Amino acid sequence: SNAALLQIAVLGLLLPTIMHYAKDDMDFMQPLSHGISIGLLLLYLLYIYFQLFTHHFLFEAPLEGDKSLQDQEPEEDEEDEEDEVLLSFSGGLLWLGIATVAIAFLSEELTGALEPAAAAWGLPQAFVGFCLLPIVGNAAEHSTAIVCAYKQKMDLALGVALGSSTQIALFVIPVMVVIGWVIQQPLDLFFGPFPTAVTFLSTNLVFMVVQNGETNWLEGAMLLFSYAIICFSFLFY
Repeated sequence: SNAALLQIAVLGLLLPTIMHYAKDDMDFMQPLSHGISIGLLLLYLLYIYFQLFTHHFLFEAPLEGDKSLQDQEPEEDEEDEEDEVLLSFSGGLLWLGIATVAIAFLSEELTGALEPAAAAWGLPQAFVGFCLLPIVGNAAEHSTAIVCAYKQKMDLALGVALGSSTQIALFVIPVMVVIGWVIQQPLDLFFGPFPTAVTFLSTNLVFMVVQNGETNWLEGAMLLFSYAIICFSFLFY
C-alpha cells in the first residue's frame, strides 16, 4: 500500500509540472496546488484509519499458534526469533518521545553543519537538498530499516523505508502548501521538471521491486546504483 500511495503522491506532483508547460497562464497553479494538497492530506488520513482501525490485522505480527504460517516457514530456533520484552507500553512511549526529540535536535545540527560545508566544497544546492540532506536527516530511519532487514523482519523494514517517503509525500509537503496558503505565503507543488521526473522514475522503480513481496541482493544493488546515478546527475543540475 505504501508503494501505491507513493505513486498517487507523485501524480499530485506530476500534474502541476505538466500543466505548467501546457498553459501560458499561471494563475491556476496556486488553486490547483491547494486542491491537490487537501486531497493528499485526506488520503493520508484515510491510510492512517485503514492502518489503525479497519485493517490493523494486516500490519500485526502473526500469532504463535498460526499453523498456516508455521507450515510456510522453515523450522528454526524459536528462541532466537523471539524478542525479549524490555519496556512496558508507557515506558516505550516515553523513551520513544525522548529519542524523537534527541534525533530531531541532532538532525537539525547536522543539517546546519552540512549546508556551509557543501557551499565551501562548491556542491550545488540541488545536490545537497536532494541527495545529502535526506541521508543525514533520515539517518535514524535508515539504520532502523537496515537492522530490521538484517533480522529478517522485511515487513517492518519496508514499512520504515517506504513509510518515511509516504509521510513526506502525503503529509509534510501538502501541510506546507496549506500552511503557506493560510499565512499568505505562496507555495505550490511545482518543483521543476528534472526533480519531478527523477521522483516519478524512482517511485516506479521502487514499486516494481517491492510489488511481488520478495527481494534479493541483486535488486538491492540495482536500487543502490540507481541512487548513485541520480546523485551523480544532480552534481550537474
